[in-house]
Amino acid sequence: MGNSARPALSVRVVRSLADARGVDPMDLGFRLGDAVDTDALDAMDDHDSTDWELEFEVDGHVVTVAPEAPVRVDGTPYR
Repeated sequence: MGNSARPALSVRVVRSLADARGVDPMDLGFRLGDAVDTDALDAMDDHDSTDWELEFEVDGHVVTVAPEAPVRVDGTPYR
């Protein structure tokens, strides 16, 4: 189940993408919501099952998320 002590999964994805690019999240130049449904992404993090993984592309990057795992951008783990 999602951990309310950490930021929403969509926020962690944005931060990870910014880290991968070496920029501030506000300077990414795109909105995550244009590539993926952020409400659905956040809901997946709150799902009771821990047997899932989601991979999607956003602005030239492959992002992989899974329960209790760091967000991976192009295979590199972040936050």
